[in-house]
Amino acid sequence: MNLKLRAVFSMIAIVSLALALTPGVALAASSGSMDSSFSCGSAQPEVGTITTGDDTIYPGQSNTITIPVSDSNTLADIESITVYLYYDADGNFVAPTGTEIPNVHTFVILTWTPEDGWTIEPSGTMWAIDTANCLTPDMGSTSGDFVLAYIPSPVAQESVSGPAEWHIFVVVDDGTTEPVTSYTEGLEMAWYGSVAINTVDGVHWGEVTPGMLFAEGAPSEKDNISVTYICNGAYDEQVASTATWEGGETATATLTADAANPNEFALRADDTTNLVSAVTVSTSYAAIDDTGTITEEAGDTVLTNSIWLQLHSTFASDTYAGAIFYQIAQGTY
Repeated sequence: MNLKLRAVFSMIAIVSLALALTPGVALAASSGSMDSSFSCGSAQPEVGTITTGDDTIYPGQSNTITIPVSDSNTLADIESITVYLYYDADGNFVAPTGTEIPNVHTFVILTWTPEDGWTIEPSGTMWAIDTANCLTPDMGSTSGDFVLAYIPSPVAQESVSGPAEWHIFVVVDDGTTEPVTSYTEGLEMAWYGSVAINTVDGVHWGEVTPGMLFAEGAPSEKDNISVTYICNGAYDEQVASTATWEGGETATATLTADAANPNEFALRADDTTNLVSAVTVSTSYAAIDDTGTITEEAGDTVLTNSIWLQLHSTFASDTYAGAIFYQIAQGTY
């Protein structure tokens, strides 16, 4: 019985070996293809925290606004950046609606596009882009800072007193997705004032008589003095004079309030021809009008300024020369 079993096992082993040694059928490699694609949509850009070089905006000077922007499609995807810069009388932030009409005093729109860079509305005013100090990031990057440098008009509404403030609201648009926004609030616009004396030939009384008193009309009064004031808020018109006026020889005339002593003289001034409302002129500035308010860019020209002269009765014969100053000063509402 044992011999028979061994024979069977041997036959099975031989058959298995024969099958293993029989050549198999070779299969050739083959492949196929089909069209494939995917579409990458436009990602919504992001805008970070808006920063400024200072919490105060200075009219007539370069100021900056830094706008951090990112876009996973790269910044080349950005079609426009719109900056609203505006005055708010009560200081409570409210985003602009986009329907506001720009004006030189309180509402300005600054826009960046790849084609034109930065532009400004209203145009044709003293609001300006300081192009030399604007910076555009690498548009091939996915993030970077847009730096807007701008110069406010001298008559951009001041906000240094009370609750009034200026706000900045920014809209970034890639033309495909919903625009994104950011803002900063609570900025102050510094007070600005300038004065120009248009009567360039000065004030000359010519030859006058010792003891001459203040009086409307010649020879005491010199009128039609033209002065232009430019301001972005409340202002005072002020006047002053040098303390002494030098004679051409050795004499000196001294400015006092009442010309009570020899070689003393007195001056009074107003922005009208009314001597009654005139102020005494001294070396310290005195207000001839304290009701000035925000002007247009061309300024407020006062053509009716007058100055009156009075002399003591004892006065050395000579020609005396000094300086009269007009000043604009910050006023109150």
